[in-house]
Order: sequence, then C-alpha cells, then structure tokens
Amino acid sequence: MVNVRRALLVLAFVSSPLLGGCSSSSSSSPPPPPGTSAYYSTLASLGVVSAPISSVSASFITLNPSAGNGLATDVNIAFDANGRLFVVNQALAVPSTISVFTPPLTATSNATFILTMPVSGCAFGIAFDSSNDMWISNCNTSIYEFKGPFTTTGTLPAPDVTLTSNAFAFGLTFDAGGNLWVATDTAANGVEEYLKPAGGFVNSTPIDHTLTGLNKPQSVAFDKSGDLFSDSQTFGTAEYKSTNLSAAAVPDIINPTGLEANFRASQMTFDSAGNLYAADCGVGDTGHIYVYPTSTTAFSATQTPLAYTNADIMAKFCAAGIAIH
Repeated sequence: MVNVRRALLVLAFVSSPLLGGCSSSSSSSPPPPPGTSAYYSTLASLGVVSAPISSVSASFITLNPSAGNGLATDVNIAFDANGRLFVVNQALAVPSTISVFTPPLTATSNATFILTMPVSGCAFGIAFDSSNDMWISNCNTSIYEFKGPFTTTGTLPAPDVTLTSNAFAFGLTFDAGGNLWVATDTAANGVEEYLKPAGGFVNSTPIDHTLTGLNKPQSVAFDKSGDLFSDSQTFGTAEYKSTNLSAAAVPDIINPTGLEANFRASQMTFDSAGNLYAADCGVGDTGHIYVYPTSTTAFSATQTPLAYTNADIMAKFCAAGIAIH
C-alpha cells in the first residue's frame, strides 16, 4: 500500500526551488557556540539557528545536499549521547541513509560517516534510548532497533529488534521509564506505546495500548513533567497529561492557535528550559518552526506560538526535523 504522506514528502522535495534556495547565512558565517543551537532539516537542507529561538534568532549555517554530506530528502534528526547529529535521509525505492555529523557544522561540512539502512524503503523517525541504541521508523509498520557503536560509513547490519506497528510509524520517543511511544500517521489510531520488558525489547514485544483523538499524527515528545505532546493534522498541537496516557485516551488540550491551515508537525522537541518546538512541514505551508513558551506559561488551547522561519526554510517550504543541542 502506498503511503500518501511519503509521496507528498517526495513531491515537496522535487517541487522546492532547491537550486535557487537562499539563506540568511553564508559559508563565511562563524559556527555557533556549543549548547545554544537549534538544528533543523527541510527535506533539502540542514540548518543551524541560535537558540532558544526568538523572532531575531540568527541563522548560522545552511548546509545544502552534496556527495560529501549525503543529505537527500532529510527528515527527522536526533543527537546521540556523544553529541553527534544523526539525520535521516528518506528514500522510497532504495535504502534510506543516515548522515552523521560531528558539530560544530559549517556550510561545507561533510558527514563524519553515512549509514545505509539494510532494507529498501522509507525511513522517517529516529530516537536514541538510554543505552544510546538507535531506533528508526520505516513509514510503514516496522520500527527497528540498531545497537551501536556507530563509527564508520557502511550498511547497517540487520536490526537487533523489529517491532510491528498497527499503522504507518513515524515519530518516536522514549518516556522516563524507557517505554517507546510512536506516532502513527493514520486517523484510525494515534500514538502507540510499547512497554519495555525487564530484559529489553524483543521482536515479539506487542503494542500495549494506543492513545486516540488525533488525525494523522507524525510527532511525539514528552516534557519534564511526563506530559505527552503530539500533532493532529489541521487540528493543531495536542497535549495528553501524564495522568491521561491509558488506552483510548484523548488529548486534554488541542491548540490550533497561530498555525498554518495545513499544519503537520514532522518532529517535536523541548529545549533545556522546557519550551516546546514543532517543525512544520505541511504541504502547501510556508514552513515554520513553532515555539511554544511552555517554560514560563502553561500550554493551553489558545497559547500562541512564535512562528519562526528564515530564508532557507521558506525556500524549501518545510521544516521536517528539529533538535536542540
């Protein structure tokens, strides 16, 4: 079965003015200082912005695709425990790849190494567990665990664990107990939880339960209090309170305020202060990183996020991944 969202991602990549895209930075821009940066992907570039993001945040770097960096339809991104940035490069008919960078980056950085998925087809979500093992979703019904270390270019071995989703698995995250939560791009389900067994995940680990009340969510993230945040296509940003994460739970809050009509949060994350970031890649949208001031103001149905964009994001019509480091 063809995943319509995957086709739209590729269409957005092809139709974006890749060669003509501009940025508010140049190759002469200095690298950002450590610990103060937001990294984003656009399907067609990787960028670095000063953080916490404000309306005047400077764009330090735009890294466009090259043979040396391996970027191609880049989607979700994540830092491992060693501070390396892993960027998922989505593909449909051939194996997806993962470009690994060691910050700080410049506009001409090559990847430190490039990993190739051992199976053909789409990859999208990425997360690291408490053991620094890498988890990848495949835009279909599989979620893969790969145990490290990851040190050199090459094809990954077969996954150590393959979990089976009920739907199209996209964004991934872990809660404080090590349980895995997966956003599934379907109106019929929502966010799935896999409870971590005492001995660790195995291929037969089942879905424990599913949260509902969302329309085609693609992202999932936890705040410091254990509340879960996700997205609901065209409906807005959603919060499930930590006390409301049982089977068939629906969001406590859904907030559409200040979002574009085709809002699709491809990835969400929090900065160290507790502010929520949502990378929007809704087809037809301008492309934004939405920043909710949740470090100082409780999330509500009417809280207005900062709608950050820059020349690079606008040229690509998309922010497909977000990570703070």
